[in-house]
Amino acid sequence: VFFVYSIVIILRTRSAIRRKYDIPERHCGGCEDCCCSLWCIPCTVAQMARHTSDYNKRKAKIFTKDGLEEVSNDDTYISMA
Repeated sequence: VFFVYSIVIILRTRSAIRRKYDIPERHCGGCEDCCCSLWCIPCTVAQMARHTSDYNKRKAKIFTKDGLEEVSNDDTYISMA
């Protein structure tokens, strides 16, 4: 049940990101979000992170809340959450 729920959440999130950033589907004839979410979850999550983070402003870092380096008090950062 958790696996199916995870697939649905990733599928819907990927679809929302594609709509927001106007990213067209290139494969799978309208089923790209479903196929990517079902067959390669880690790749799909990594792709969503690359499309929604500004790595020129903040470097990627593992074991953090959002996958990015911590923000100092001098930096202004608007969370997408």
